[in-house]
Amino acid sequence: MEKFPNDVRIVFSHNPLPFHNRAMAAAQASQAAHLQGKFWEYHDKLFANQQKLEDADLEGYAKEVGLDVDKWKTDKESDKVKQVIQKTMAAAENVNARGTPNFFINGRNLRGAVPYENFEDLVTEELDKAKKLVAGGTAAADVYKKTIEKGKLFEPLESTVHQFTHEGLPYKGAAKGDIVLYEFSDFQ
Repeated sequence: MEKFPNDVRIVFSHNPLPFHNRAMAAAQASQAAHLQGKFWEYHDKLFANQQKLEDADLEGYAKEVGLDVDKWKTDKESDKVKQVIQKTMAAAENVNARGTPNFFINGRNLRGAVPYENFEDLVTEELDKAKKLVAGGTAAADVYKKTIEKGKLFEPLESTVHQFTHEGLPYKGAAKGDIVLYEFSDFQ
């Protein structure tokens, strides 16, 4: 975000793994925080406290980040929140993102906890492609769509094109950036 503030959008997609027994509760809690515009503050609390994800802990974090706790409690158990999480889990399954973290940078997969340089290299490559598209007449607002329209997302390459949406999901960074980094992750 510091190096590419006008070019990169980071989208957080929930993928609570079933063997992480508190991951689903944390996903629901963070998505409920998103409904109050505090996802990233809550996200940071969860990552700082990965061993403390019991219900009382989650509620304490809600208070710490300034959420309306009664609304948050209702929202985290709502069908709306659960459907968003189920949708992102299905998207993760569709692109073989079985582990966390799992990243897609303009459709190019980067798996696991990798060094920053790996991200920077991919973002730089994708920005170079974006600049060429714009120079060739593609509107800047259409670069991401054009980039992934014929994309292959995982090895071995397959013919299916998977599309991601950030509708209902927390994101930060350039709302219309050329680079979209989707992170499939959980908090445990």
